[in-house]
Amino acid sequence: MKKIRVFESKSMTNRALILNSFTSNQIEIKNKAKDIIELEKALDLFSRDKTDFFISEGGTTLRFLLSRISRKPGVYEIHCSKRLLDRPQEDLFNSLSLLGVKIERVQNTLIVETQGWTEPLKEIEVNCLQSTQFLSSICLSAANLSFDLYIKPVNLNKSLPYWEMTKSLMEDAGILITEKNQILKIKKKQLVVEELEAEIDISSAFSLVGSFLFNEDIELMGFPKESLQADFYFLEILKKMGVSYHFTKEGLIIHSVDILKPVDVDLSQSPDLLPVLSSLCGLTKGTSIIRNLSHARGKESDRVEKSFELLKKMNIECSIKDSDLVITGKDFLKVDTFEFDPDQDHRMAMAAAVFMSRGQKINLKDKSVVDKSFPEFWNLIGINHE
Repeated sequence: MKKIRVFESKSMTNRALILNSFTSNQIEIKNKAKDIIELEKALDLFSRDKTDFFISEGGTTLRFLLSRISRKPGVYEIHCSKRLLDRPQEDLFNSLSLLGVKIERVQNTLIVETQGWTEPLKEIEVNCLQSTQFLSSICLSAANLSFDLYIKPVNLNKSLPYWEMTKSLMEDAGILITEKNQILKIKKKQLVVEELEAEIDISSAFSLVGSFLFNEDIELMGFPKESLQADFYFLEILKKMGVSYHFTKEGLIIHSVDILKPVDVDLSQSPDLLPVLSSLCGLTKGTSIIRNLSHARGKESDRVEKSFELLKKMNIECSIKDSDLVITGKDFLKVDTFEFDPDQDHRMAMAAAVFMSRGQKINLKDKSVVDKSFPEFWNLIGINHE
């Protein structure tokens, strides 16, 4: 049995970094994911009154940093990849404009002009249709305001666990969010009073499980029995697929299988599970339906289309119906070696790894893309990084 300790949650760590930036608290970060390193570096520069930052591909990193630096008067530049700026960002820009923040895109740079947040005449609207990160971004940076902030979330119906994670961490830090008539209130002059730490990254844990599931048992050391992370849902999905697991004092043991059962699941609250789950569904005996995937289209890649592409290259029958992916699995059969481009998306590389771990030869265009969230991934599953 393989014993593995996964590092801290990227989602929780990025939130903790923003909250801790309002204090002198220092947290030890073992997770060397590219997104975390870039945010940590940018916040360090910000604390030293620097105004020039670089964020390569991290959507969460950019969105959280944007609100944080806009709290302090100045003119800032955030340099990004074109791909990142082409992802949905406008709704956050619009909400910050209601707080007096001016954001202009010049090629692959965001120029941010701010006097610090100014008190709006009424509640500000935050459209969460594309991402709840817009709401989290503003709330995380609302510490120690000189005025009460009222926020009206719009289209807050998907990826809700990520928003609940934000609220819970803020509460742990000492900042309360109250709600009345669907309007959120963050009371003025609330200070971050507690140092925050993150639990292990459950999204990365699921990616590991996908590559071990047909090969050997795996023990995830330090895995929590309860979690605010949306992808904790993967345990319920595995149970439906016929996978057995049990908790120990040290973590979680997941037993390998010979056969998986097809499933019908809704991923509206945990779209990051799609790539690896779609690969696993392709190895079941029967038809699976993965539902409500609109949020998965605005990630690092269009994960619905890329998952479909990968399955087709494996000669697995699948179709896209509205926002659902329908997959008819089969016994694993190797196909001729093929090339697959993860399209700068770490989760798509991990989806390909499910088949590679079973001996399928795939010329993956960029294996290093996993560095965004999980640099140790290839070594842990025993596949050559080169």
